[in-house]
Amino acid sequence: MASTKKTSSKKTPAKKTPAKKAPAKTPAGETASRTTSAAAASTHPKAPKERTPATKAAAVRRAPRPKKKPHGEAAAASGPVLTIQYYRSVIGLNEKQKSIVRGLGFRRLNAVRTLKDTPALRGMVAKVPHLVRIVG
Repeated sequence: MASTKKTSSKKTPAKKTPAKKAPAKTPAGETASRTTSAAAASTHPKAPKERTPATKAAAVRRAPRPKKKPHGEAAAASGPVLTIQYYRSVIGLNEKQKSIVRGLGFRRLNAVRTLKDTPALRGMVAKVPHLVRIVG
Protein backbone atom coordinates (compact mmCIF):
# COMPACT_ATOMS: atom_id res chain seq x y z
CA MET A 1 0.00 0.00 0.00
CA ALA A 2 1.21 3.30 -0.91
CA SER A 3 0.68 5.86 1.70
CA THR A 4 -0.04 9.34 0.60
CA LYS A 5 1.08 12.04 2.90
CA LYS A 6 -0.65 15.34 2.83
CA THR A 7 1.73 18.23 2.74
CA SER A 8 0.90 20.85 5.27
CA SER A 9 -0.38 23.99 3.69
CA LYS A 10 0.74 27.31 5.03
CA LYS A 11 -1.69 28.91 7.36
CA THR A 12 -2.65 32.46 6.59
CA PRO A 13 -2.32 34.84 9.52
CA ALA A 14 -5.53 36.07 11.05
CA LYS A 15 -6.66 39.48 9.97
CA LYS A 16 -6.22 42.16 12.56
CA THR A 17 -9.23 44.27 13.30
CA PRO A 18 -8.62 47.96 13.86
CA ALA A 19 -8.77 49.04 17.48
CA LYS A 20 -11.83 51.02 18.44
CA LYS A 21 -11.36 54.37 20.10
CA ALA A 22 -12.85 54.90 23.49
CA PRO A 23 -15.62 57.50 23.62
CA ALA A 24 -14.59 60.94 24.81
CA LYS A 25 -15.17 61.66 28.47
CA THR A 26 -17.89 64.18 29.10
CA PRO A 27 -18.70 66.12 32.24
CA ALA A 28 -21.62 64.87 34.29
CA GLY A 29 -25.00 65.93 33.01
CA GLU A 30 -23.97 66.33 29.35
CA THR A 31 -24.83 63.97 26.58
CA ALA A 32 -22.08 62.30 24.61
CA SER A 33 -23.05 63.90 21.30
CA ARG A 34 -20.61 65.04 18.68
CA THR A 35 -18.86 68.26 19.56
CA THR A 36 -18.70 71.17 17.21
CA SER A 37 -15.38 72.30 15.82
CA ALA A 38 -15.41 75.40 18.04
CA ALA A 39 -15.95 73.32 21.16
CA ALA A 40 -13.29 70.85 20.08
CA ALA A 41 -10.85 73.68 19.42
CA SER A 42 -11.42 75.16 22.87
CA THR A 43 -10.56 71.89 24.57
CA HIS A 44 -7.33 71.53 22.64
CA PRO A 45 -4.38 72.45 24.88
CA LYS A 46 -2.75 74.71 22.26
CA ALA A 47 -5.95 76.36 21.09
CA PRO A 48 -6.13 80.12 21.56
CA LYS A 49 -8.14 81.09 24.58
CA GLU A 50 -11.19 83.21 24.05
CA ARG A 51 -10.92 86.68 25.51
CA THR A 52 -13.55 88.14 27.71
CA PRO A 53 -14.32 91.88 27.44
CA ALA A 54 -12.18 92.53 30.53
CA THR A 55 -9.12 90.84 29.05
CA LYS A 56 -9.65 92.54 25.69
CA ALA A 57 -9.58 95.94 27.36
CA ALA A 58 -6.50 94.98 29.37
CA ALA A 59 -4.73 93.87 26.20
CA VAL A 60 -5.46 97.18 24.50
CA ARG A 61 -4.42 99.43 27.39
CA ARG A 62 -0.90 98.48 28.30
CA ALA A 63 1.09 100.24 30.94
CA PRO A 64 3.64 102.60 29.41
CA ARG A 65 7.24 101.50 29.51
CA PRO A 66 9.44 103.31 31.97
CA LYS A 67 11.66 105.84 30.24
CA LYS A 68 15.29 104.90 29.98
CA LYS A 69 17.88 107.06 31.59
CA PRO A 70 19.36 109.44 29.04
CA HIS A 71 22.80 108.65 27.66
CA GLY A 72 25.51 110.92 26.41
CA GLU A 73 25.16 114.65 26.77
CA ALA A 74 22.03 114.68 28.95
CA ALA A 75 23.59 112.26 31.43
CA ALA A 76 26.87 114.16 31.43
CA ALA A 77 25.30 117.53 32.28
CA SER A 78 26.23 117.27 35.96
CA GLY A 79 29.89 117.19 36.99
CA PRO A 80 33.04 116.75 34.92
CA VAL A 81 32.70 115.14 31.51
CA LEU A 82 34.91 113.39 28.95
CA THR A 83 34.32 113.53 25.21
CA ILE A 84 35.58 110.36 23.54
CA GLN A 85 35.82 109.45 19.85
CA TYR A 86 35.86 105.90 18.49
CA TYR A 87 38.26 106.10 15.55
CA ARG A 88 39.67 102.63 14.86
CA SER A 89 37.77 99.40 14.11
CA VAL A 90 37.61 96.39 16.41
CA ILE A 91 37.63 93.91 13.52
CA GLY A 92 40.19 91.22 14.23
CA LEU A 93 40.53 92.08 17.90
CA ASN A 94 39.52 89.89 20.81
CA GLU A 95 36.01 89.84 22.28
CA LYS A 96 37.04 91.63 25.46
CA GLN A 97 38.15 94.73 23.56
CA LYS A 98 35.02 94.62 21.40
CA SER A 99 32.85 94.47 24.50
CA ILE A 100 34.70 97.42 26.08
CA VAL A 101 34.09 99.59 23.02
CA ARG A 102 30.45 98.50 22.98
CA GLY A 103 30.24 99.22 26.71
CA LEU A 104 31.40 102.76 26.09
CA GLY A 105 28.31 103.12 23.91
CA PHE A 106 29.95 103.12 20.49
CA ARG A 107 28.30 101.47 17.52
CA ARG A 108 29.94 103.14 14.53
CA LEU A 109 33.36 104.45 13.66
CA ASN A 110 34.07 108.13 14.27
CA ALA A 111 31.21 108.32 16.74
CA VAL A 112 31.67 110.84 19.55
CA ARG A 113 30.26 110.39 23.05
CA THR A 114 30.21 112.78 25.97
CA LEU A 115 30.17 110.82 29.22
CA LYS A 116 30.63 111.44 32.95
CA ASP A 117 34.27 111.42 33.99
CA THR A 118 34.40 108.47 36.40
CA PRO A 119 37.20 106.09 37.35
CA ALA A 120 35.32 103.25 35.61
CA LEU A 121 35.15 105.22 32.37
CA ARG A 122 38.83 106.14 32.58
CA GLY A 123 39.68 102.46 33.14
CA MET A 124 37.70 101.39 30.09
CA VAL A 125 39.41 104.03 27.94
CA ALA A 126 42.80 102.92 29.28
CA LYS A 127 42.07 99.34 28.12
CA VAL A 128 41.49 100.40 24.50
CA PRO A 129 43.66 103.50 23.91
CA HIS A 130 44.46 102.27 20.39
CA LEU A 131 40.75 102.38 19.44
CA VAL A 132 39.41 105.51 21.14
CA ARG A 133 40.78 108.99 21.77
CA ILE A 134 39.85 111.62 24.31
CA VAL A 135 38.69 114.68 22.37
CA GLY A 136 37.88 116.97 25.24
